[in-house]
Amino acid sequence: MSDIGTGRNMMAMREAKWVKELGPISEKVKESYGEIAMSDGYASKCKIFQPTTPPPEGSPLVVLFFGGGFMFGTVEQCTGTARALVETYGAVVVNPSYRLAPEHPFPEGVNDGWDNLKHLATNAEKYGATPSAGFVVGGYSAGGAIAAVLAQRAKDEKLSPPLTGQLLSVPLIFHDTVPEEYREFFFSREQNAYAPGFNKMAYEGVLAALKPDFSSPLWSPVNATSGQEGLPPAYLQVCGMDPLRDDALIYEKMLNAAGVKTKLDLYPGVPHGFWMLHPMLASAKKAKKDDVNGIGWLLGA
Repeated sequence: MSDIGTGRNMMAMREAKWVKELGPISEKVKESYGEIAMSDGYASKCKIFQPTTPPPEGSPLVVLFFGGGFMFGTVEQCTGTARALVETYGAVVVNPSYRLAPEHPFPEGVNDGWDNLKHLATNAEKYGATPSAGFVVGGYSAGGAIAAVLAQRAKDEKLSPPLTGQLLSVPLIFHDTVPEEYREFFFSREQNAYAPGFNKMAYEGVLAALKPDFSSPLWSPVNATSGQEGLPPAYLQVCGMDPLRDDALIYEKMLNAAGVKTKLDLYPGVPHGFWMLHPMLASAKKAKKDDVNGIGWLLGA
């Protein structure tokens, strides 16, 4: 088996372990699996979370994309957050999948993300969701990168119903695409080049597998000619010992300059996605609670 295949199996086993450790499903939550047809006919797996008793004003729709360097991860990854969102806000949460590199290089994964998002927007009622009560797209790491691109594309292509929020947790936003006025703030790639877990070598491995076009708006929302004006509010999570730290910090500055409301939680001295590496740490539990509260902020709760 290839190193990538072994890595995928190990991550899938770890994510299954996380779900098991969550314990029994609350009676407030229904879980199921489904498939969403991509534009080329490929059937993409998704995990669906619904409230057993929807709120009177209707269930907001939250779409969460897993992380894993565009090469790893499964729909099980966001289960803990999804269950909490259903219990806390009566939301309908869908965790879609997307095809992974290197078998499916850029931009296949983000195009799958767009096909998923369009399907869910068009068919929200079939999932028991009411997007007028809130419609959030989000993700973690690679999933956060996808979510940022989808939020920009949804604005530019006038997705209906429109998004009302975006969750960008430790996202990849830049490569050599940082606008000139922000370049002095972009040094985390080198400062955290040897961080534990995700570091410079891992980042270069992602790029080698993904083969992105750094000038494409499907790579980064900052490449869109329309700018960030009119984007929905954003909640961002940032790790201090992360090569991607400055991506989120600079992007928040750009969003603010464009008049977009933001909320940001920064975790100093910890590596990229530390809550996944060490989920039992008190700081990891806090980050997970912040995640749920941040999405609540996006939902106006």
